[in-house]
Amino acid sequence: MYKKSRKAPLKRDCIFVLILVLRIISDTIWKILVSANKKF
Repeated sequence: MYKKSRKAPLKRDCIFVLILVLRIISDTIWKILVSANKKF
């Protein structure tokens, strides 16, 4: 699946890191919302 292409390895890594960060942020927001809903 992962081919070692020298054309755009940096772009792929940037997209991978961006998706990872977005997942972490959304997971954190979800936990905050769940904990906020439990208080009410």
